[in-house]
Amino acid sequence: MWTQDLLERVLDVTFTQFKKRSVGLALFMTYSLAQKTPHLLKLTWDDVSEDCTTVTVNGLDLPVSEPLLSMLRDQKELWDFQRYVLPYHRTSDNAYRPIPVFMVRRHLRDCVELVEGLDGADLLGLRNLAITEMLDAQIDPLYILYVTGRKDVRFLQPLMNFDRENAKTTFDKRLVYLNLDT
Repeated sequence: MWTQDLLERVLDVTFTQFKKRSVGLALFMTYSLAQKTPHLLKLTWDDVSEDCTTVTVNGLDLPVSEPLLSMLRDQKELWDFQRYVLPYHRTSDNAYRPIPVFMVRRHLRDCVELVEGLDGADLLGLRNLAITEMLDAQIDPLYILYVTGRKDVRFLQPLMNFDRENAKTTFDKRLVYLNLDT
C-alpha cells in the first residue's frame, strides 16, 4: 500500500537513473494529478500549457503546482524537441513514443528490490492514495469526482473512511452553513 514516504523513496530510485526519469515523473503525475497512469502516458506537449501550470487530461484542465511544476518544466526543457511529455526512445526505429504502461509496471517491479515496503504497490494504489488524501482533507466528493474524471460517487465508496466522527463533522459544517450552530 502506498504512503507518502514510500512514494518519495521510489522517486529517489527512479530519478537517479536518466533512463527511468520519465517513469518517475509518470508515477509522480499519477499521484499529483490523481489520474490513471495510462492516460498520462499519452500526453503530448500540446496538452501542457506554455508555462506548465495546466495539464489537460481527457478534456479536464488540471492545475499543476509545486513540486510537480518544477519537474514538468525540467522535463519540457529536456524533451520538448519531440511531442511526448513522457517519452520512450524506441531504438528499433529511432523514434520517440509514449512510455508503454507495461514498462512503467516493470520499472515499478524492479524498484521492489530497492525500496523496502513496495511489495504489492501498484499504479491504481498510487492514484487511490491521492484520492484518499482528498477525502481525508474533507474535500467535497463531487469535486474529487470532477478532478479525477469519474462520474459515479460509488467509485469513492471503497476509499471513504467514514465513521461517527466524520458524520458529526459533516453535520456540524452543515449547521455552520445554515447559521444554526450554537
